[in-house]
Amino acid sequence: MTIEQFEHIATGLRPQLLRVGYDFFGNNEKAEDVAQEVLMRLYVNLDDIEEDYILPMAIRMAKNYCVSEWRKEKRFVTLGSQEPQTDVVADASATISGQEKAERLDKAMKKLTPKEQHLIAMRYEEDRSIDSISESMNINPQSVSVMISRARKKLKSFWKKGERHER
Repeated sequence: MTIEQFEHIATGLRPQLLRVGYDFFGNNEKAEDVAQEVLMRLYVNLDDIEEDYILPMAIRMAKNYCVSEWRKEKRFVTLGSQEPQTDVVADASATISGQEKAERLDKAMKKLTPKEQHLIAMRYEEDRSIDSISESMNINPQSVSVMISRARKKLKSFWKKGERHER
C-alpha cells in the first residue's frame, strides 16, 4: 500500500478507532491515544498491509491496545495502592472474606461456557456497553442482552449452589 492510499484510508479509519477507544475507556483523551497508536503502527507496517484487510485489522489492533493499556493501569493501581493499614485484624478478616468470595466467583465463572464468560467479562470487567459488545461480536444488541442476562442467571445459580455446599 502506498503512503497516499494510507492517508486516504486513515481519514476514514480515525473516527472508527476513536469510537473503539471511547467505548472502551469512556474518555476522549484515551480514545485519541488509541487512534494515534494504531494509526502509527499501521503506518510503520505499511508494506505488509493489504488494503482490503486494513479496517478489521485496525479495529482488532485498537481493541488489543485498549486491553493492554487497561491491564497496565490495573496493575499500576494494584501495586501503587499498598498503604499501611491501621486495623490489621479487621483488614486481614476482610481480605480473607474477599478472597473466599473471589474464589467462589471464579469457580462459578468457570462453569459458564467460554462465550458466556467472554460476554460477562466484556460487560462487567471491561465495562462495555451492549452496543459495543454487539458491534465487536457481530451479534444483534437484543441477543447480546438476552445472552448476558442468561449468563448472569446461571452465575447466580452456581453462586447459590456454592453457598449451600459451604454450610
